[in-house]
Amino acid sequence: MERHRISGWIIVSILAALNVVSFVDRLMLSILIAPIQHDLHLSDTSMGLLFGTSFAVLYSFIGLPLARVADNGNRRILVTAGAIVWSSTTILSAFSNDYWTLLGCRAGVAVGEAVLTPAAVSLISDLFPQSRRALPTAIFIATSSITAIGAFFLGGLIVDLAEVISPMLGSFTVWRLSFALVGIPGIVLALVFLTVVREPERTETSEVPLSVREVASIVTGGRFVYLLFFTACGLMQMVAFALVGWMPTLLIRGYHYTPAGAAYLFGAIGVVSAVIGNFSAPMIAHRLMRAGRSDGIIIVAMGSTVIAVIGLWMGLTSQGLTGLILGLFCALPFMTPALGVLPPLAIAMMAPPRARAQLMAFCIMIFNLLGIGAGSPIASMIAGRFFPGPLGYAPAIALMAALTGPITLLLLCLAWKPFRAQLQLVRQSALAQRV
Repeated sequence: MERHRISGWIIVSILAALNVVSFVDRLMLSILIAPIQHDLHLSDTSMGLLFGTSFAVLYSFIGLPLARVADNGNRRILVTAGAIVWSSTTILSAFSNDYWTLLGCRAGVAVGEAVLTPAAVSLISDLFPQSRRALPTAIFIATSSITAIGAFFLGGLIVDLAEVISPMLGSFTVWRLSFALVGIPGIVLALVFLTVVREPERTETSEVPLSVREVASIVTGGRFVYLLFFTACGLMQMVAFALVGWMPTLLIRGYHYTPAGAAYLFGAIGVVSAVIGNFSAPMIAHRLMRAGRSDGIIIVAMGSTVIAVIGLWMGLTSQGLTGLILGLFCALPFMTPALGVLPPLAIAMMAPPRARAQLMAFCIMIFNLLGIGAGSPIASMIAGRFFPGPLGYAPAIALMAALTGPITLLLLCLAWKPFRAQLQLVRQSALAQRV
């Protein structure tokens, strides 16, 4: 048993490393916007479609059929193939000479990366018993929240390295070399994963694959517990993406930071907050569940929502930079649990083994459409219409938080009772199998 547990942690470590690499590959385009626009003569609108809307939509919807493959097929092969696809298309981006070629490469990145999280959550659930899934799930998901901001630091290091090497390669410019360099680690890790990892046995080996209709009935069953919970957390992600999208601009326009200074300040706050939130939330939820509160995940989500909204309101409506920073430090650790670790933890605890990856893909779809698709545009619309001026995004995002917070709590309250009932059914089923 101990050997199996160690093997499980090795797999979690490789999956977490792949998660870090995927975010760096995904966000590299946003770091290299200016030189790409100069060389390929692209507009801001074209670049926005490349790293925003087109990526989010394709990533969201392609994840559902790929997750079905993960629930019913060999996840080891699927993760390896996905990592090779996104890494290879990242490298191929270095050779793009027009918009459509670069768009095709970004499509490959989206398709490859859409595999990872659903398949990883499914794998981790089969590597550890239910009572020990919280921590490994949290570690994997935490790498997403941390790297979502930390990727900019890693990407900057890649660009610095490319600037040193590029003069030795003649016409191979810095941005092209950066794409080539950043794609290599993913291929290496994919080959390591393929060599080291063995496909684990599913926790219910006698279970037959679920049909699409059966998975849909899980989403809509139990009084819509999954849909309610995912949407509630997705609303908090909408506020978070508005914050991530416009906070550097707020610091630059309102507090006269340089772009680099704004990135470092907000990046430091975000990374520290993500570490605190993603490890403390599952720990608290697990302790509550061990103490007999089967609704521990819902309780933590509700508490996180209340504290996050209060912290954001206090920070964003304050009249100075100090108050803003203190408010962010209070709010962000409580936003990251709702954004990241609690929904995958709920899936790992409650979902049938043959539906975990598909439910994770459904969760990601809601998060991407609400977060990337709606967060920043809504904040921009509110600021432009009601709060003009250099500090306008602060009250705009505060208003978003104040409006979405009560709706989030309402959805969590509606999910509360069916959540407990669903988890109780899972526990009874597990006890019956042991007997």
